[in-house]
Amino acid sequence: MDYVRDAWYVASWSHEIKDRLIRITIMGENIVLFRSRDGIISALEDRCPHKSLPLSRGRILNDAIQCGYHGMTFGTDGKCIRIPGQDNIPATAFVKTYLIAEEYNIVWIWMGDKEKANTKNIFKLPQFDDPAWSCLLYTSDAADEEDSVDL
Repeated sequence: MDYVRDAWYVASWSHEIKDRLIRITIMGENIVLFRSRDGIISALEDRCPHKSLPLSRGRILNDAIQCGYHGMTFGTDGKCIRIPGQDNIPATAFVKTYLIAEEYNIVWIWMGDKEKANTKNIFKLPQFDDPAWSCLLYTSDAADEEDSVDL
C-alpha cells in the first residue's frame, strides 16, 4: 500500500508514554516508543536485528532498550551499545529510528525522509492552547493492558 510518508502522524497522547515500552503500528511499520529519564520520547523500529524479536518485549535499561531474547541493547539513536559476552559490536547492529515531536500534549512521529521534517508543519490545533476551550482526554484500560495501538 502507498502512504504519504513525508508527514507528521499522531503516535499517541503524551501522557501515555511513561516508563515502559509501548508498541504501535503506523503504515504497517512496528515501532516502539519510550520516554527517557530526562523526559525525551524516542521511537525505534520494533525489531531486534539479531533474531527479529520485538524490542517492545524487552525492557528499558539506562535510557536504552534491552532486547528480551539475547540482551542486545540499543540506544535512542538506534545503535547497539551492548552485546552480552561480546566486546565487538558490528556496524550492522542497529535499528531504524523515527523523529518525534510533542505538541498539544500529542506525540507526533515523522515517517518519511528525516531531512524533510519540519515541526512547523505539524497540524495546527490552536484550540488546545486557547483558555476558552477545554480538552477531554479519553483513556482506555484495554489499551493499557495490551500496550499496543494500531493506527
